[in-house]
Amino acid sequence: EDPEFGANVRWGVTNNLTLNSTVNPDFSQVESDAPQFAFDPRQGLFFAEKRPFFLDGQELFATSNNLVYTRRIVAPLGAAKLTGKAAGTNIAVLSAVDDRTLSLTYDPAVPRSGGNPVFNIVRLQRDVGGQSRIGATVTDREDGRYYNRVASVDGRLVFGRLYSAGFQVAGSRTRLPRGAGDTTLAGPVWDASFSRNGRHFGFTYGFEGFSSDFRTHSGFLNRSSVVNAAATHRFTKVGRRDGFVQEFSFTPVINFTWDYDRFVDHGDAIEKK
Repeated sequence: EDPEFGANVRWGVTNNLTLNSTVNPDFSQVESDAPQFAFDPRQGLFFAEKRPFFLDGQELFATSNNLVYTRRIVAPLGAAKLTGKAAGTNIAVLSAVDDRTLSLTYDPAVPRSGGNPVFNIVRLQRDVGGQSRIGATVTDREDGRYYNRVASVDGRLVFGRLYSAGFQVAGSRTRLPRGAGDTTLAGPVWDASFSRNGRHFGFTYGFEGFSSDFRTHSGFLNRSSVVNAAATHRFTKVGRRDGFVQEFSFTPVINFTWDYDRFVDHGDAIEKK
């Protein structure tokens, strides 16, 4: 067979800003994934990213609901990534062109069918005070006349040394093939949490919802079309370091899950734990 060539370029734009690019990357030496068991068929299996190009600066793309999951870019022909900090803002930009066999319109029986899916991902985050932050994320996957676009705003506020509150609000718009025609879906995702992390007493209250029409082709959702509410309390008794019982904790958890559409219609929870 004819030889194949690829290239990787890394450029330090500034002391805090780096541009990485790759053409025809070779991931053949990347560690294989460990097998997983699907105990609950409603839950998606998450496989961590292991490819070096996507691991570099990965923390700058992180959001609370995994709206950026680079393993959606399966077999990139080329990609470029800008990560770092400028003007007090964390910047993460990723663009990639995937193989046409990953296109929604690819047909192996039709020569040169399908186009190359194109990914564009932008994540900006700025610190507010000592430990608080505010961020925004936009993801876009274009596949010919089909697309998936997601926009999100999130934040985390720390106050009183022991307390923190977080939130994320996102929306998606997706055009997909359905039957003999196309369909367009649009839906939200939201979550909010409030926590106390004390030595003897702590709690976390969380509330999140995933619309049945929300889609993310650049991210990962463990389970869609649900609303989850959870309350976790922790009571801790600390003893002597040399004592027989050095620490004792009691952690009661309450968790309710609704089907998203039933929740909107004020229906009862489908799971109570």
